[in-house]
Amino acid sequence: MIDRTLVLWCPPDPTARGHRLLTAGDRERADCFRLTVDADRYLTARVLARRAGAAWLGIDATDVRVDVESEGRPFLVDGAGLPLAAHLSITHAGDLVGVAVAALPVGLDVQDVPALAHVLDSDLVWTATELADLARLAPTPRLTTAAAWWTAKEAVLKSLGRGLLERPEELEIRSSDVSWRSLEVAPGHAAALATAEAEALVATERRLAGINRPIRPD
Repeated sequence: MIDRTLVLWCPPDPTARGHRLLTAGDRERADCFRLTVDADRYLTARVLARRAGAAWLGIDATDVRVDVESEGRPFLVDGAGLPLAAHLSITHAGDLVGVAVAALPVGLDVQDVPALAHVLDSDLVWTATELADLARLAPTPRLTTAAAWWTAKEAVLKSLGRGLLERPEELEIRSSDVSWRSLEVAPGHAAALATAEAEALVATERRLAGINRPIRPD
């Protein structure tokens, strides 16, 4: 068992489609996606979540399932459908799929940075103070700062179980009551981890080249 937050990253892996850890429901859901890459992200995330949960709990991955609350937050259950003693967050964008497993409610988010250019001036995303501060920056730091803040907002809201059901423009991320930190991931991507206690932000991170690569926990 891992005694701190575990974060796994992996590119969308087409080999996840035939993975032994997928359920019939996982495959049915994947068939609903119009784009192949979206199905690959979804299935990679499902396998990655089960492997991360198993590594964190010290059990076999076949004894771990992923279920979803009515609000959309994923959680881990055993083979009988009973909740496991671990909290889960899933994210994917661009060339990355990520999962986080922790002892406390946790939020993980990743974004394709160039794709965020359209939200730089949006009052549906930023508080008035954030908009003003972003406007003072040159184009490149403006985009990277916005990406850091946006992933932090999503991570914080995920950790609270609200996601974007809550209005992000009402969350001043630099004064959030929920602790968060940015994570360094692949070029062109931004990521953040959030949880109620700052100590849980100390994470074991693993970057896997494929869905079946060893996790090698500390």
